[in-house]
Amino acid sequence: MDKGKTGRYFKYAIGEIILVVIGILIALQINNWNERKKEEQILNGIYSIIVEDLKSDIDELNGMLKTKKDFEPYFKKVMNDEMTKEDYKECPNCVYMALSYRTLTIEKRGYNLLENFGNTSSLRNDSLSLKITHFYSNQLTRLHTGDSATEKLVNSTLELWQKYNWFSGFVSGNNLDGFIDYTLNNPEYKNTASLYYLMHYTGTIKGLDSFIENATSMIHLIDKRLDKK
Repeated sequence: MDKGKTGRYFKYAIGEIILVVIGILIALQINNWNERKKEEQILNGIYSIIVEDLKSDIDELNGMLKTKKDFEPYFKKVMNDEMTKEDYKECPNCVYMALSYRTLTIEKRGYNLLENFGNTSSLRNDSLSLKITHFYSNQLTRLHTGDSATEKLVNSTLELWQKYNWFSGFVSGNNLDGFIDYTLNNPEYKNTASLYYLMHYTGTIKGLDSFIENATSMIHLIDKRLDKK
């Protein structure tokens, strides 16, 4: 084989190798692009679940806020020594207002999926995902703190009340006269109601309002992202 043919052969071989390498790189790039698109679709599905979760949470918390705000004028009457038997007829549930407590249940389906997704995905540092994680981290801590404090207050109130003869009638709901007389005439109840009011109307309610406000903003951010897809 003469030198000219040998040179052309090597050039051809090198050219073929380069074409193969380019083909492999293109295939890898296409594969990476396809994988990224799949991950984006999964992430957008998770975002949609988070929106559903947040809307459900907002509905539940608005219901809790309504109950608390309905009781507020009666708490003020108790603290101002203005509560009467007629008020209890007007608001039968007011006998339980100093025990008003419902464990907060925040939907975390989407958030948990996002946390698991972030452990394996190349999109773990997506800006919206980071904002959502920050939102849940802050808000859940704040709500849990308030929830725990309320539970302790309610339990201590029940321990305080069980020493009274009217307690069994109060618990059964069959005889509330003794309890109502206690609330109208014993300053101990005024103090209990005042402490509950302090915790809830200057603390817990602000926490619920904050969650609703920030959750609404988060929904707008997610919807904006999904609308672009």
